[in-house]
Amino acid sequence: SAAVRGEIIVYLPISSMFFEPASSPVSVQVEGPASLTESQVGRATQLFYCVDVDGSKAISKAEFGKLWGGYSTGLFSELDENSNGLTSLAEWLSFFEKTLKNDGYRCVDFLLKMLENQISAQASVQAQLSELHELHAMQDEDQAQEYAELMECHQTESVQS
Repeated sequence: SAAVRGEIIVYLPISSMFFEPASSPVSVQVEGPASLTESQVGRATQLFYCVDVDGSKAISKAEFGKLWGGYSTGLFSELDENSNGLTSLAEWLSFFEKTLKNDGYRCVDFLLKMLENQISAQASVQAQLSELHELHAMQDEDQAQEYAELMECHQTESVQS
């Protein structure tokens, strides 16, 4: 319907980027910078360290799976250029460089924003879960205190009888 109205349609080949092998790239007219901007490198680097939960300076398949969820094997294989089961910062940035070259800066920005949102959402869920655990622990402590007071009161009544 946008084409009928004469509106410009921007094609972001995100789905093909995730599901098609690198050997069959989608032909897209790429416009914009020839290499990642300083901002994109900074954002990608920050994302790398957020995903590298154990601080090993490499992202494991398990760490990436926690971020991506579901079926992440294909995308992780694209990230892990040397097939050693880990993705280094260099491999991570190389993935974004290839995305820029093959799909353009809009795809890189979209992918960065999507990953940032995913990490932010996960952090929010983790904070809420921690809060629930704390509330549950406080409830358990309150119940234990009430039980102890009840038992003490019961023992006092038993002694008096």
